[in-house]
Amino acid sequence: MVKLRTTAKDQTADEFVNQMADKPYGSGEDERLERITISVRGSVFDKLDDIVRKRKRAKQANRTMSALVIEAVEFYLENKA
Repeated sequence: MVKLRTTAKDQTADEFVNQMADKPYGSGEDERLERITISVRGSVFDKLDDIVRKRKRAKQANRTMSALVIEAVEFYLENKA
C-alpha cells in the first residue's frame, strides 16, 4: 500500500512566506550585514585557512573564513582605532 504524503494548504504556505518575507534579520539597524570583497596574499590566506580548519575540528566559534575575518576586523577596530 502506497501512502501519499500530505501537503500544506496553499493558503498556509502563502501566510508562512509572507511572515518570513517581513522578518528582519539581526536585532536592528546596527546589525545589518554588508558584503565586501578582499584579496590577500597566499601566505595570509593559508594562515587563515589553518585557523578555520582547527576551529572546525575543535567545534569552536567562528568556523568560517568570513566569521574569522569579521572577528579579526572587530578586534582591530576595538584595539587600534
